[in-house]
Amino acid sequence: MNKTTLKRHYKEHIREVNGFAHKNDSASLLKKRKQWRFNRDHIRNTFIERYIDGGLIPYYLVSVSYWYDEYNREKVEENNDRFNKVINDFFNRYGKDDHTLYLDHFIERREDKLDNKIDNKKQVLNTITNQYESDWSNREVVQGSFDSHHLVSYIPDEIIRAPGTRVMNAIETIYSSNGLQFNLRDEDRFEEIKCDLIDYALRKRCRFIGHGEDSLDVRPTDSRKSFDGYSGWKGALSYCTKQMYNVDKMLEVYDYCNSNILKGV
Repeated sequence: MNKTTLKRHYKEHIREVNGFAHKNDSASLLKKRKQWRFNRDHIRNTFIERYIDGGLIPYYLVSVSYWYDEYNREKVEENNDRFNKVINDFFNRYGKDDHTLYLDHFIERREDKLDNKIDNKKQVLNTITNQYESDWSNREVVQGSFDSHHLVSYIPDEIIRAPGTRVMNAIETIYSSNGLQFNLRDEDRFEEIKCDLIDYALRKRCRFIGHGEDSLDVRPTDSRKSFDGYSGWKGALSYCTKQMYNVDKMLEVYDYCNSNILKGV
Protein backbone atom coordinates (compact mmCIF):
# COMPACT_ATOMS: atom_id res chain seq x y z
CA MET A 1 0.00 0.00 0.00
CA ASN A 2 1.54 3.33 -1.06
CA LYS A 3 1.62 6.43 1.13
CA THR A 4 -1.26 8.16 -0.67
CA THR A 5 -3.57 5.16 -0.29
CA LEU A 6 -2.53 4.70 3.34
CA LYS A 7 -3.20 8.37 4.05
CA ARG A 8 -6.67 8.13 2.51
CA HIS A 9 -7.55 5.00 4.49
CA TYR A 10 -6.36 6.65 7.69
CA LYS A 11 -8.52 9.73 7.12
CA GLU A 12 -11.55 7.56 6.34
CA HIS A 13 -10.94 5.62 9.54
CA ILE A 14 -10.75 8.83 11.60
CA ARG A 15 -14.01 10.06 10.06
CA GLU A 16 -15.77 6.78 10.77
CA VAL A 17 -14.70 6.80 14.40
CA ASN A 18 -14.69 10.47 15.40
CA GLY A 19 -16.07 12.54 12.56
CA PHE A 20 -13.65 14.88 10.78
CA ALA A 21 -9.91 14.98 11.39
CA HIS A 22 -9.59 18.78 11.07
CA LYS A 23 -12.38 19.64 13.51
CA ASN A 24 -11.54 20.17 17.18
CA ASP A 25 -14.87 18.87 18.52
CA SER A 26 -14.88 15.76 16.31
CA ALA A 27 -15.24 13.49 19.35
CA SER A 28 -19.03 13.61 19.02
CA LEU A 29 -20.38 10.45 17.43
CA LEU A 30 -21.25 10.74 13.76
CA LYS A 31 -24.70 9.21 14.22
CA LYS A 32 -25.65 11.95 16.70
CA ARG A 33 -24.94 14.76 14.26
CA LYS A 34 -27.52 16.30 11.97
CA GLN A 35 -27.15 15.44 8.31
CA TRP A 36 -26.76 19.07 7.15
CA ARG A 37 -23.92 19.55 9.63
CA PHE A 38 -22.25 16.41 8.33
CA ASN A 39 -22.64 17.66 4.75
CA ARG A 40 -21.13 21.04 5.62
CA ASP A 41 -18.17 19.52 7.44
CA HIS A 42 -17.55 17.19 4.51
CA ILE A 43 -17.43 20.20 2.15
CA ARG A 44 -15.17 22.09 4.54
CA ASN A 45 -12.76 19.20 4.88
CA THR A 46 -12.61 18.82 1.10
CA PHE A 47 -11.55 22.46 0.87
CA ILE A 48 -9.02 22.02 3.68
CA GLU A 49 -7.43 19.02 1.97
CA ARG A 50 -7.15 20.96 -1.30
CA TYR A 51 -5.46 23.84 0.52
CA ILE A 52 -2.98 21.52 2.21
CA ASP A 53 -2.26 19.39 -0.85
CA GLY A 54 -1.82 22.46 -3.07
CA GLY A 55 0.19 24.43 -0.52
CA LEU A 56 -2.23 27.35 -0.84
CA ILE A 57 -2.86 28.08 2.83
CA PRO A 58 -4.94 31.27 3.26
CA TYR A 59 -3.22 33.92 5.39
CA TYR A 60 -5.72 36.78 5.19
CA LEU A 61 -9.49 36.98 5.55
CA VAL A 62 -11.20 39.91 3.84
CA SER A 63 -14.91 40.58 4.46
CA VAL A 64 -16.86 43.01 2.30
CA SER A 65 -20.20 44.41 3.51
CA TYR A 66 -21.88 46.14 0.61
CA TRP A 67 -22.99 49.70 1.39
CA TYR A 68 -26.01 49.09 -0.84
CA ASP A 69 -28.33 46.12 -1.36
CA GLU A 70 -26.84 43.94 -4.08
CA TYR A 71 -29.19 41.16 -5.22
CA ASN A 72 -27.47 40.24 -8.49
CA ARG A 73 -25.00 37.39 -7.97
CA GLU A 74 -23.41 37.96 -11.38
CA LYS A 75 -22.62 41.51 -10.34
CA VAL A 76 -20.94 40.18 -7.20
CA GLU A 77 -18.85 37.88 -9.42
CA GLU A 78 -17.83 40.93 -11.48
CA ASN A 79 -16.79 42.66 -8.27
CA ASN A 80 -14.78 39.60 -7.25
CA ASP A 81 -13.00 39.70 -10.60
CA ARG A 82 -12.17 43.34 -9.90
CA PHE A 83 -10.95 42.29 -6.44
CA ASN A 84 -8.50 39.83 -8.06
CA LYS A 85 -7.17 42.39 -10.52
CA VAL A 86 -6.67 45.08 -7.88
CA ILE A 87 -4.85 42.80 -5.42
CA ASN A 88 -2.55 41.21 -7.99
CA ASP A 89 -1.80 44.51 -9.72
CA PHE A 90 -1.00 46.20 -6.41
CA PHE A 91 1.18 43.50 -4.88
CA ASN A 92 2.54 41.87 -8.04
CA ARG A 93 2.45 44.53 -10.74
CA TYR A 94 5.10 42.86 -12.89
CA GLY A 95 3.76 39.31 -12.58
CA LYS A 96 6.63 37.66 -10.72
CA ASP A 97 5.97 33.95 -10.19
CA ASP A 98 7.19 34.00 -6.59
CA HIS A 99 4.85 36.92 -5.82
CA THR A 100 1.71 35.35 -7.27
CA LEU A 101 -1.28 35.59 -4.94
CA TYR A 102 -4.15 33.11 -4.87
CA LEU A 103 -7.64 34.13 -3.84
CA ASP A 104 -10.89 32.36 -3.06
CA HIS A 105 -14.24 34.14 -2.97
CA PHE A 106 -17.34 33.23 -0.99
CA ILE A 107 -20.68 34.95 -1.61
CA GLU A 108 -22.87 35.15 1.47
CA ARG A 109 -26.56 35.99 1.42
CA ARG A 110 -27.91 38.13 4.23
CA GLU A 111 -31.02 37.15 6.16
CA ASP A 112 -34.38 37.67 4.49
CA LYS A 113 -36.23 40.82 5.46
CA LEU A 114 -39.62 42.52 5.06
CA ASP A 115 -39.92 44.99 2.22
CA ASN A 116 -40.59 48.66 2.90
CA LYS A 117 -43.89 48.87 1.04
CA ILE A 118 -46.56 50.33 3.29
CA ASP A 119 -50.09 51.14 2.17
CA ASN A 120 -50.48 54.57 3.76
CA LYS A 121 -53.83 55.12 2.06
CA LYS A 122 -55.42 52.18 3.79
CA GLN A 123 -55.89 52.62 7.52
CA VAL A 124 -56.70 49.78 9.90
CA LEU A 125 -57.80 49.84 13.50
CA ASN A 126 -55.25 48.76 16.10
CA THR A 127 -57.46 46.99 18.64
CA ILE A 128 -54.85 47.40 21.37
CA THR A 129 -54.37 51.18 21.11
CA ASN A 130 -57.83 51.74 19.57
CA GLN A 131 -56.22 53.98 16.94
CA TYR A 132 -56.04 53.81 13.16
CA GLU A 133 -52.63 53.30 11.55
CA SER A 134 -51.06 52.31 8.22
CA ASP A 135 -51.77 48.85 6.86
CA TRP A 136 -48.68 46.61 7.07
CA SER A 137 -50.46 43.41 6.10
CA ASN A 138 -49.32 43.49 2.46
CA ARG A 139 -45.61 43.57 3.23
CA GLU A 140 -43.67 40.70 1.68
CA VAL A 141 -40.56 38.81 2.68
CA VAL A 142 -37.66 39.79 0.42
CA GLN A 143 -34.69 37.47 -0.10
CA GLY A 144 -31.54 38.83 1.51
CA SER A 145 -28.91 40.71 -0.49
CA PHE A 146 -25.29 39.62 -0.87
CA ASP A 147 -22.04 40.29 0.97
CA SER A 148 -18.74 38.51 0.36
CA HIS A 149 -15.74 36.98 2.09
CA HIS A 150 -12.33 36.44 0.52
CA LEU A 151 -9.33 34.32 1.45
CA VAL A 152 -5.92 35.51 0.26
CA SER A 153 -2.72 33.47 0.16
CA TYR A 154 0.57 34.55 1.74
CA ILE A 155 2.01 37.92 0.72
CA PRO A 156 5.82 37.56 0.61
CA ASP A 157 7.78 39.64 3.13
CA GLU A 158 10.00 40.80 0.28
CA ILE A 159 7.14 43.01 -0.92
CA ILE A 160 7.38 44.93 2.37
CA ARG A 161 11.12 44.60 2.92
CA ALA A 162 11.97 46.00 -0.53
CA PRO A 163 8.75 47.71 -1.69
CA GLY A 164 8.19 49.06 -5.17
CA THR A 165 7.13 52.65 -5.71
CA ARG A 166 3.40 51.92 -5.52
CA VAL A 167 3.62 49.97 -2.26
CA MET A 168 6.06 52.46 -0.72
CA ASN A 169 3.79 55.39 -1.56
CA ALA A 170 0.82 53.55 -0.07
CA ILE A 171 2.72 52.82 3.16
CA GLU A 172 3.73 56.48 3.49
CA THR A 173 0.15 57.60 2.81
CA ILE A 174 -1.39 55.18 5.30
CA TYR A 175 0.92 55.91 8.21
CA SER A 176 1.86 59.55 7.69
CA SER A 177 -1.79 60.59 7.39
CA ASN A 178 -2.50 58.97 10.76
CA GLY A 179 0.63 60.31 12.43
CA LEU A 180 1.89 56.76 12.96
CA GLN A 181 5.48 55.61 12.86
CA PHE A 182 6.62 52.62 10.86
CA ASN A 183 9.90 50.84 10.31
CA LEU A 184 10.27 48.50 7.35
CA ARG A 185 12.88 46.54 9.30
CA ASP A 186 10.41 45.80 12.09
CA GLU A 187 9.36 42.36 10.84
CA ASP A 188 7.00 41.87 13.77
CA ARG A 189 4.68 44.40 12.11
CA PHE A 190 4.84 42.99 8.59
CA GLU A 191 1.51 41.19 8.79
CA GLU A 192 -0.19 44.29 10.18
CA ILE A 193 1.25 46.36 7.31
CA LYS A 194 0.11 43.79 4.73
CA CYS A 195 -3.47 43.92 6.05
CA ASP A 196 -3.39 47.72 5.97
CA LEU A 197 -2.16 47.61 2.36
CA ILE A 198 -4.95 45.23 1.32
CA ASP A 199 -7.45 47.60 2.92
CA TYR A 200 -5.89 50.62 1.21
CA ALA A 201 -5.73 49.08 -2.26
CA LEU A 202 -9.31 47.81 -2.23
CA ARG A 203 -10.87 50.98 -0.82
CA LYS A 204 -8.98 53.14 -3.32
CA ARG A 205 -9.87 51.15 -6.45
CA CYS A 206 -13.13 49.28 -5.80
CA ARG A 207 -16.30 51.34 -6.07
CA PHE A 208 -18.43 48.61 -4.50
CA ILE A 209 -16.60 49.08 -1.19
CA GLY A 210 -17.92 51.91 0.95
CA HIS A 211 -15.94 54.45 2.97
CA GLY A 212 -17.28 53.34 6.36
CA GLU A 213 -15.16 51.29 8.71
CA ASP A 214 -17.69 48.44 8.66
CA SER A 215 -17.62 48.18 4.86
CA LEU A 216 -14.31 46.30 4.82
CA ASP A 217 -12.58 44.10 7.37
CA VAL A 218 -9.08 42.67 6.77
CA ARG A 219 -7.34 40.41 9.26
CA PRO A 220 -4.82 37.54 9.40
CA THR A 221 -6.59 34.19 9.36
CA ASP A 222 -4.87 33.12 12.57
CA SER A 223 -6.64 35.96 14.40
CA ARG A 224 -9.88 33.97 14.14
CA LYS A 225 -8.94 31.47 16.81
CA SER A 226 -11.95 29.21 16.37
CA PHE A 227 -15.23 29.00 14.51
CA ASP A 228 -17.64 26.07 14.67
CA GLY A 229 -14.91 23.77 15.99
CA TYR A 230 -12.17 24.75 13.52
CA SER A 231 -9.11 26.80 14.52
CA GLY A 232 -6.78 29.29 12.83
CA TRP A 233 -7.00 29.48 9.04
CA LYS A 234 -9.36 26.51 9.12
CA GLY A 235 -11.61 28.59 11.38
CA ALA A 236 -11.54 31.39 8.80
CA LEU A 237 -12.52 28.89 6.10
CA SER A 238 -15.24 27.54 8.36
CA TYR A 239 -16.61 31.07 8.74
CA CYS A 240 -16.64 31.59 4.94
CA THR A 241 -18.45 28.29 4.37
CA LYS A 242 -21.07 28.53 7.13
CA GLN A 243 -23.91 28.55 4.57
CA MET A 244 -22.57 25.53 2.61
CA TYR A 245 -24.83 22.84 4.03
CA ASN A 246 -25.51 21.06 0.73
CA VAL A 247 -24.17 20.95 -2.82
CA ASP A 248 -26.62 23.57 -4.12
CA LYS A 249 -25.57 26.01 -1.42
CA MET A 250 -21.92 25.26 -2.13
CA LEU A 251 -22.45 26.25 -5.77
CA GLU A 252 -24.21 29.44 -4.68
CA VAL A 253 -21.62 30.46 -2.10
CA TYR A 254 -18.34 29.52 -3.79
CA ASP A 255 -17.38 31.79 -6.69
CA TYR A 256 -15.77 29.16 -8.88
CA CYS A 257 -15.14 31.54 -11.80
CA ASN A 258 -12.82 33.83 -9.83
CA SER A 259 -11.30 31.41 -7.32
CA ASN A 260 -8.25 29.16 -7.50
CA ILE A 261 -8.50 26.03 -5.36
CA LEU A 262 -11.05 23.84 -7.11
CA LYS A 263 -9.51 24.67 -10.46
CA GLY A 264 -6.32 23.00 -9.28
CA VAL A 265 -4.30 26.20 -9.80
